Amino acid sequence: MPKFPSFILLVVLVGFTAPALAQLQVNPYVGLATGNQSVALATPTDGLENYAGDRLLIGVDVLAGAGQWVPLAGLVYRPTTYESDAGEVFNYGHIYLPLGIAYRLLAADFDINVLLHGALAPGISFGDGMASGSSIDHGLNWLGRGGVTLYLGTVTLGGQYVHSFGEDGLIGSRGGTFVLTLGGRF
Repeated sequence: MPKFPSFILLVVLVGFTAPALAQLQVNPYVGLATGNQSVALATPTDGLENYAGDRLLIGVDVLAGAGQWVPLAGLVYRPTTYESDAGEVFNYGHIYLPLGIAYRLLAADFDINVLLHGALAPGISFGDGMASGSSIDHGLNWLGRGGVTLYLGTVTLGGQYVHSFGEDGLIGSRGGTFVLTLGGRF
């Protein structure tokens, strides 16, 4: 029985996957959270210690398809170093996986476009386990995200409203944060 040449298999696979890969749009970005990024932790002496936190985050969204309505998946990383007035520092980070839908106002091939998007984002928290003598819980938490992104060629400018559902051990029910983003489109 003749063997199927691997070169032919490679050509067939590339032929079928190339159109699918051409439909992926990758949007990496850097974000700046606005508003109050501080937290208050209870101390063992029943007082509160205030900590100021970082505002930066990085992320990437991937859109799959050339239509106006497209699925969206992404990854967001927010490393945060919190520091108290007394100089005590602890690190606390988040990784989120936004999964949602996006709508392009114009066809996908326009250089100038507006993208409306919404997503639910399960995430995990990690970092130092103690601060001010208080134990910090880590685990699964959820965000909701909605926003608008302006495409200017390969540059993107956007805004996202991010709302925390429930409590994540450190922040509690903090509510929402507005994030300004600057990124690219490939």
